Amino acid sequence: MKKIFLLLTLLLSSLSLLGNQDEQILERENARTDPKTGSLILEGEDHSGEDLSEANLRKANLKGKDFSGANLTKATLTQANLKKAILIGADLTEAGLWQANLTEANLSRANLTQAYLYGANLSKANLTEANLSRANLTHASCDGDTKLPSNYECNFDRINKK
Repeated sequence: MKKIFLLLTLLLSSLSLLGNQDEQILERENARTDPKTGSLILEGEDHSGEDLSEANLRKANLKGKDFSGANLTKATLTQANLKKAILIGADLTEAGLWQANLTEANLSRANLTQAYLYGANLSKANLTEANLSRANLTHASCDGDTKLPSNYECNFDRINKK
């Protein structure tokens, strides 16, 4: 009985650490919480058009998942693995993508206004027609295969505005 009470107490305290948006996402069948990080774990591959604004996806493995047209405004994607993720037309306004792995990700037409991409890996990523207005690209890495908006360029593995 004590074990059940302890387990329930632990579960309730972990839920109280979640933001309101995280609680709403958890109510769906395709999400659960990582007990180590408190981050959401999204099941399935297709999250296109979903409202994931302000979601905590810190260190989440989102490799190859489809977030086309998804609302990821103010989402925390710090150190997330978004390798080969599909983020076409996604709204990542003010999203935290600190040290995120966006290798080979498709971010074409994505809104990254004021996104924090400090140290993000954008090697071979597609950012054609993406909005990078006021985005923090400090130490974000790129390579010769990174496709950037026409007003940006990859110089010495760093992204610079032309």
